[in-house]
Amino acid sequence: MFCLSLASLPSFSNSQKSQTKQELPILQYLTNDMGRIIVFAFVCLLSLSLALRYLGEYGRRHFFGRKRAKLIESNFQDFCYQPFAIPQDIFGLENFPEIVDKFKFSINQLMLGSRPEIYDLITDQQDGLEISVFDLRTPMRGVGDGRASAHTGTVFLICLPEKSLTTFYLRREGFGDANLWGQDPDIDIEDEFIFSQNFHLTGPDREGIRKLFDKQLISFFRTNTNLFTAGNLDVQPRAILFRHQLRLGPEEIRSTLATLSRLLTMLTL
Repeated sequence: MFCLSLASLPSFSNSQKSQTKQELPILQYLTNDMGRIIVFAFVCLLSLSLALRYLGEYGRRHFFGRKRAKLIESNFQDFCYQPFAIPQDIFGLENFPEIVDKFKFSINQLMLGSRPEIYDLITDQQDGLEISVFDLRTPMRGVGDGRASAHTGTVFLICLPEKSLTTFYLRREGFGDANLWGQDPDIDIEDEFIFSQNFHLTGPDREGIRKLFDKQLISFFRTNTNLFTAGNLDVQPRAILFRHQLRLGPEEIRSTLATLSRLLTMLTL
């Protein structure tokens, strides 16, 4: 049997023990220093992101958007004009939380390096109606390479003095709207196959919406299929909002306003 004596075990001299004790504060210092470096780097990146965002906004407001601003202001002199605005400047926008919520602070805004912006707001009051038209720039993540980009479309909002409309949502029918589980929210109108194929219609009161969409209203949407399949229509009890996919020119804005006015007349009959 082998015996291991204490004398054969490795021993540490006093100098080695003191060296070990000295290394511990050094490790703690390095650890604390690394933490400071990480915090400092995070603050720098956050500051850089905010700086680039505000520089981008400043450039779009004061340099790149001048041509568009002059075009809108000169063609709508009968409207009140603001080159850029905030949600509180738009009467009735609180009826549409899906847009208002986009302006609330989120981590996604920091990741994209931008936030929604409102440009070229024109407003007017006609026959008790509050009319607002503006360009909405919405940041988004690019497809494929993952880089951030933005989409700008013209938004129309008409607010009524009192609640008198049936709530519904109308947009273009898409391939993603097909439901294989038997719970399709799309409201089909009887004997209107072409309309149901072109439009995705939803709302909380399905029977009330079916009664609302009579032959006259369906004929109106079929006549204006090109317009209403190019955007999203959101009708609330006191306001209607139409968000076009594109940024429209002055003639297209006036034409769309006239079409929405006719729609509003039909919805309030």
